[in-house]
Amino acid sequence: MVELKAKIDIFKSDDGSVHFTQCCLIFGDVTVGDYDQLMLVAALDGAIKDLFKRAEVNESIRLTVSQLKAKIQEAESDIRNSFLPIGVEGFDGDFVGFVRIDDHESMVVRLWEGEDLLLLDISKSDYIKFMHVLSETLAEQCKALGLNLDRDSA
Repeated sequence: MVELKAKIDIFKSDDGSVHFTQCCLIFGDVTVGDYDQLMLVAALDGAIKDLFKRAEVNESIRLTVSQLKAKIQEAESDIRNSFLPIGVEGFDGDFVGFVRIDDHESMVVRLWEGEDLLLLDISKSDYIKFMHVLSETLAEQCKALGLNLDRDSA
């Protein structure tokens, strides 16, 4: 199994009125997202919550190895099929999906600058658990700066 990590930092604008975040996801030696891109905390929080809703209805794509490229290109044509936070700059252009080949579930990644598909040994359920931890980390870092994501705006 591939190790799942995230790099996330939150900070306030100089006048303290806006909360920003930088974030990327690290799956073994594959980094998804652009940590250098600033995002509004509330935008990332909303995008992660949207991801959880989409994950409830998006299933892994069942296919054979020979179908992989065509099926993923088809799935990529609708951004709502991605298992990344969408609508935030840090993950713009990247794609993550899940496939089931011979009853083995794997994550498929296409990075924004690449044409290659990366097949990683990560299950959808493990990834969603990881994203819940990321969401909790985001909320904890916000709380440390005096921001309640459930109540305040970033």
